[in-house]
Amino acid sequence: MPFIAQGPGLNLSLTLPEISGNINLTPTLLDSVGVTVPKSMKGTSLLPLLRDPQARRESQNKALIQISESMVGRAIRTKEWTYCVADPTLNGYKDSSSMHYVEYQMYNNASDPAQLVNLAGRQTFRQAASQLREELLAMIGESGEPQPTITPARLYP
Repeated sequence: MPFIAQGPGLNLSLTLPEISGNINLTPTLLDSVGVTVPKSMKGTSLLPLLRDPQARRESQNKALIQISESMVGRAIRTKEWTYCVADPTLNGYKDSSSMHYVEYQMYNNASDPAQLVNLAGRQTFRQAASQLREELLAMIGESGEPQPTITPARLYP
């Protein structure tokens, strides 16, 4: 997510490759003006990444994505992968989450940055899909949502 910030304490002239989401913008802005981020607020401040090389080295470098309106889905974005699950039986305008998702899309961001070739269900990528599924389930749980199930995509060559 592109984000440009300038002001007192933010004139660092850095470009960070770490992955983040808009859920972190409000905590970052509050932190940058010295306001304590409420514990009830989701997301975390990105200031440690800006100010501390060690924090950048220790960054998980992944983001949970909530897909709504067009469908009910969740995704994880890492430097290498985008892995998306959806519930085709629900309506994105009416339903906020699902208890059962189906593996929907998987892209290799390094070899396919435009995300043109969907790798979901391909035998060659089953191990990566399994690992991403577990990471996504953990991130969904950490976000406070009920723990859903995810059905892997049907295999094809």
